[in-house]
Amino acid sequence: MSIDVFTVMAKPVSDKCNLKCSYCFYLGTADQLNHQPSNLMTDEVLRDFTKKYIEQSNTPSVNFVWQGGEPTLAGLDFFQKAIKFQQEFAGEKEISNSLQTNGIALNRQWMKFLKEHNFLVGISIDGTQTAHDKYRISINGSPTYERVKQAIALLNEFKIEYNALCTINSSNWNKGKTVYSNLKQMGVRYMQFIPIVVFDKKNKVAPFTLPQKGFGTFLVDVFNEWAKQDINYTFIMNFESILSSYVNNHPLICFHNKQCGSPLVIESNGEVYSCDHFVTDQFRIGNIETQNFTEMAQSDKHQKFQELRSITKECQRCEYLSLCNGGCPKHSLPDGSNYLCPSYKLLFKHTKEPVKIIINNLL
Repeated sequence: MSIDVFTVMAKPVSDKCNLKCSYCFYLGTADQLNHQPSNLMTDEVLRDFTKKYIEQSNTPSVNFVWQGGEPTLAGLDFFQKAIKFQQEFAGEKEISNSLQTNGIALNRQWMKFLKEHNFLVGISIDGTQTAHDKYRISINGSPTYERVKQAIALLNEFKIEYNALCTINSSNWNKGKTVYSNLKQMGVRYMQFIPIVVFDKKNKVAPFTLPQKGFGTFLVDVFNEWAKQDINYTFIMNFESILSSYVNNHPLICFHNKQCGSPLVIESNGEVYSCDHFVTDQFRIGNIETQNFTEMAQSDKHQKFQELRSITKECQRCEYLSLCNGGCPKHSLPDGSNYLCPSYKLLFKHTKEPVKIIINNLL
């Protein structure tokens, strides 16, 4: 199934980062590719990417999503050039920018730039100091929790729109209420929780992987707190996605879309891949210097990637299939089932009736 509307996630410094998070899925990606990414996207690639992305997007608005590695390592000069190119090629289209960061490099100079150009910031923090400092450590092994809290305080001070991305792993899956409370105390109103599921070469889960029911347990605990008093005040992407599935038949989280394949990923050297969890030579679909995004999005290689999602016979019998759609292929077990299936069943069963009440009250 080809796609006409696509989004692109840019990796301006590839997998370069000022942290060495234990569970990072992207660290070391560059070393495994035949087409080696550069340490920094060149002006030529940046200009070509910007021009083609704007021109070929079949939408009136275009969002540039900057990720890594750690994209702030590209420096403010790089992003100032990016804004300049966007202004040059925008035409009648509305341009926006999103930056996913670990927050370590954010200072007042960065805040002024982000505020001036209306960036939406995603900042990573694992909810509790214990969990965060266990896995999210600097290159020299130092803890980073307090530095990220300071960055969030600056985002609040400058009134920059942001959301907190919190991974759920072996250290915090049973701390849902505490994590949610801590984030609220920092002033966070927009949150997204992301499960950590990593398999080793023998297909055994890595030690930082959460239990199969752990993600569901965590989200149920958060849902219970959120539903008491925070509906319409705190916005949690995981619950917004469930609401959207019921109302629009369209989940907001890619794990639960009917097919994979959006957004595409452009590496620092202009190489384009089907998904940032599958940046491998097998899923390289082209290069922006020689091809356009529409061709790559509709290519046979990308369509083959879209067929990765496994819907087992058990999935077909499940009452929650329309909400789950099999989950992320990256979390698949050898038999085709999804590692997080017990979590999703727990979550969807627990939220089924409350979500219907919420929808009736909101519509």
